[in-house]
Amino acid sequence: MRRPIGIWIISFLAIAAGVMYLAGGLNLMGAVMFGPARSGTGVWFTGFLSAGIGIAFIAIGAALFTLKPLALAFVMLLGVLGLLGAGWALLLTGDLAYGLSQAILPAFLLWYANRPEIQETFGF
Repeated sequence: MRRPIGIWIISFLAIAAGVMYLAGGLNLMGAVMFGPARSGTGVWFTGFLSAGIGIAFIAIGAALFTLKPLALAFVMLLGVLGLLGAGWALLLTGDLAYGLSQAILPAFLLWYANRPEIQETFGF
């Protein structure tokens, strides 16, 4: 089955974000690319978590590219979590423009993932 262009874009962005999270996590864990190594106060553990998130994003991007149904469910979950985060940011800052700007991408992801042709592509 043919991949929609939106799935190409979302999978590329997920893989790119995963590479950035992985590189940042490895840097915090001591695999220094530039500058002095950071140490102490839980930095290694933060780097470990960041690297794990990076690996997860790379895996989800690859699963989206191969049209695995679980990947579309993960995109929907990220959309919901993003909308919750935007609502939280709106409550914390009291700035409507800030909250709405954070809600644009998650709302688009949810709208796109729930379109009938995308659902059909992934076998839902």
